[in-house]
Amino acid sequence: MKIVRIEIEEFGKLADFVLEPGTGITLIEGENESGKSTLLAFLRFAFYGFPRRGGPDGEERDKRLSWRSRRAVGRLEVESAGVIYRITRRCIARGSTGRESFSEELSVIRLPEGEEVPLDGKTPGEYFLGLPAELYDGSLCLAQSGAERVSAPGMGEAVGNLLFAGESAFSAEEAENKLQQARRDLQHLKGRGGRIADLEDELAALDGALARAREDGARLADLRADARRYREGIEEKRKALSEVAAAFECADIDRTLSLFDDRARALNEEARCRTALEDLQERLVTELPDRSFTARTELALHDVRTAEATVAQLCPVVEQLEQVKYDEALLNGARALREKGGTEALMGAVSKNERKAKRRRITGMICLVLAAAAALSAVLLPTYFLYAAAGAAVMLLISLFAFLGGALCRHKIKRLIGDLGGIDMQMMRTHLEQCRREEESYLAHRERKRIATEQLEAAQQKVDRAREQMRNEFSAIGHPELADATETAERFLHTLANRKEALQAAVAESTIAYERARSATEALSRRLEGEDEQGLRARRAAVSVPNEDLEALRTKQTLLEQSVAALEQKRADTERAESALAATARDPQLLERERLAVSDALVAARRRLAAIRLALEALEKASDDLRRGITPRLREEASRIFADLTDGVHGELRLGADFSMTLEGEGVPRSISHFSAGCRDAAHLSLRLALLHTLSKERLPLFFDEAFARLDDSRTQNLLSVLQNYCRDGGQCLLFTCHTREGAFLSNDDTVKCISLA
Repeated sequence: MKIVRIEIEEFGKLADFVLEPGTGITLIEGENESGKSTLLAFLRFAFYGFPRRGGPDGEERDKRLSWRSRRAVGRLEVESAGVIYRITRRCIARGSTGRESFSEELSVIRLPEGEEVPLDGKTPGEYFLGLPAELYDGSLCLAQSGAERVSAPGMGEAVGNLLFAGESAFSAEEAENKLQQARRDLQHLKGRGGRIADLEDELAALDGALARAREDGARLADLRADARRYREGIEEKRKALSEVAAAFECADIDRTLSLFDDRARALNEEARCRTALEDLQERLVTELPDRSFTARTELALHDVRTAEATVAQLCPVVEQLEQVKYDEALLNGARALREKGGTEALMGAVSKNERKAKRRRITGMICLVLAAAAALSAVLLPTYFLYAAAGAAVMLLISLFAFLGGALCRHKIKRLIGDLGGIDMQMMRTHLEQCRREEESYLAHRERKRIATEQLEAAQQKVDRAREQMRNEFSAIGHPELADATETAERFLHTLANRKEALQAAVAESTIAYERARSATEALSRRLEGEDEQGLRARRAAVSVPNEDLEALRTKQTLLEQSVAALEQKRADTERAESALAATARDPQLLERERLAVSDALVAARRRLAAIRLALEALEKASDDLRRGITPRLREEASRIFADLTDGVHGELRLGADFSMTLEGEGVPRSISHFSAGCRDAAHLSLRLALLHTLSKERLPLFFDEAFARLDDSRTQNLLSVLQNYCRDGGQCLLFTCHTREGAFLSNDDTVKCISLA
């Protein structure tokens, strides 16, 4: 079973936290108060919920509810038998402080179908891990320096209840102790010590002595034959050395005469190299232009390419700017608005005419009412008919002029609006803003178009000037047509550069050859200074010894001298070894009789040990049939792991039925409490891992929070190696630490996943 994903909505100080452990070791590093212990507590919460309030860890729920919302909510995804399950658990506190009530919800679904998994009354830890909560705390989960929890009261009983289901135990301790003591007298538990081991050691020593005695006899014969052979070889090598000395003088004369021949060839080679160098220097001057031609032409060519690139870049820009169109109606409106003094002036004129129209309309209405009143008076009061009729006519004229003035003001407003594009009053400000923006965009576009056009013209002029400069340069060497095409000019310059480089390389190579030939001539002349060539040739003609290679003669002489020295050394060593061996060799017949007596005693002891083992096996089988062999396997596994962690320095680890532990060092068992804290932690860690091997065939995940705090570097490395092997067998480990030691030890393991908690 493996942890696949951890999601925490709210739990203690953690919120919106997601962690995906690796399939092997996952190292989770973080400073104090970064949430490591909180994360470890969430794993226990997901598997078993919070402990009972009245239990030893009853205050755990109060610590782990969210500090903000008093909730504990999260999900845990696990893989079991190739299937992914999601465990979701919620605990919510309701009510005021001191009178809180808690509701806890749990759901387990199978992914990806989303099917609910029936737990049949079990907790997720019992369902997936196969462990009750107390065994989880004593085996899988180790928080800080709580390693001793595995030996807490009741742990042995819990394991027994889980493994043996209440079966009775059988005790054969007294008989077993006597048989074990007899067995230890013959052979210790680990195979060393006891009567059988002593006899085996004695027999092995006699076998070795007998083999050595026989080997010594054969060796003496071989040494005498070797000494005789070495003496004969020395005589043969010395004869060959005298023959080499006779031929060496002839080889020395030949070597000197070959130097004279080499000097003659070196003089010829020097003359040839000098002639070739002079020819190349002349070609370098005549076939290539002056040194500044290439630099000037490349500069002009670079200017042409740069300017042409600028032209190619600006042409589509100018064309694009030419194609941009603007709304003439909005532009005309903007011009009209500018002529009328701007938006505020126009709106002021419109408002002024509206006020005038309103006042005149009111005046006309008042005058119209007065005219009607005067006309009514003329009808009702005939005495004042003339006066009333005249007043009514005057009021009617004033009303008519007032209405005409209002109509004139409205006409002015319509004309102002019509000049700006024929919009209504409700959209006037929006239309005026559009006109202003359209004009600003048009002016900016016109400015960009002007700048782009000027840049295009300047780039084209630069192209023309640079191409004219190229034409002048190529005309100077008789090829003005090369300036018409940039690619042709580039190829010509490239060819010219290659030709120049080739000639310069040839000159440099020829110069080196000439200097080498001259140095060889001078060296040979110095070596032959004072030598008489004619005299040497006369001496060589008079010598009748066959001519041989000088190096072969020297090698042959060296090898012969080394062979003589080596044979002399071997002869002396062989003679000394012969004398020493003859003084220490033993009689094989005496050793054979002594070996036979020891072998008979060993056979008798092994027969007795076999009988004792049969008796022990009978006792063990009876105990195993009753208890199914769990406790011995647990003790053996714990002892093996403890020996791996401590390199075997503390002796054998023994385990009681109640998980009490003792260490047997130098034959004296001592309680684990007599040893250091680091030793106790190592023993308890060994028991935890042994419990896992015994309780479950499946590799379960392990959780460690500062479990290495009291272990030194060596034992920490040993424990990490044990955990690495555990993970290679399919297990998973989550290591929580605030130090960097574990990370340094695991840095070379590519399978380790490192996570840092900020």
